[in-house]
Amino acid sequence: MSNQFGRTKPNIYDRLWQKREAAEARAGKQAEQEAALALQPPPALPVLPERNAMTIAGLQLLMPQGARLCDVWATLEVGGHSVIVNARSRSVAQTLTLDRALQDYLAEARRQHAEVTPVRQQTCLLAGHPALLLDYLFDQHEARRHCRTVLTQIPPSDGHEALSFSLSTVIDPDLRPLADWLIDFDAMLAAITCA
Repeated sequence: MSNQFGRTKPNIYDRLWQKREAAEARAGKQAEQEAALALQPPPALPVLPERNAMTIAGLQLLMPQGARLCDVWATLEVGGHSVIVNARSRSVAQTLTLDRALQDYLAEARRQHAEVTPVRQQTCLLAGHPALLLDYLFDQHEARRHCRTVLTQIPPSDGHEALSFSLSTVIDPDLRPLADWLIDFDAMLAAITCA
């Protein structure tokens, strides 16, 4: 159909098609932007070595200023069975890489246990910091144990030296009530907040 200037006026179907194409293009662009945002890692939580506390049964025990926790071992009861959780913080040389820290961790595990069998190693994030996750098996008192460790290196900042920080859990992998513990442990790690 032509108008008075000799141009063809698009019919209703063409206009609907153009609107739909424009809407699809906008939706595609928005999806690309959301995907790009999802690929960005969350901001790294600040680490304050002098600020430490433990909460047990809802009671919070604050450590005195200047006292730094180096190792915290906790035994949890899950489904009537014991689960070990360990948090460790160490000052390290700024040049220490994450891969080297993991090798040092494995060397220490091998000194403590006659046989250590790595099961899985992958990159991940711990409180927004690049980290390595390691699953390994070892024997303890003639029983098999499974350890999951997440290890990160925290660069120096605000007058603090570089830190190696790890969180680990050890379970008896043959106990059925502990089948979901590693999933719960990963959820705990994902829910870490800044105090």
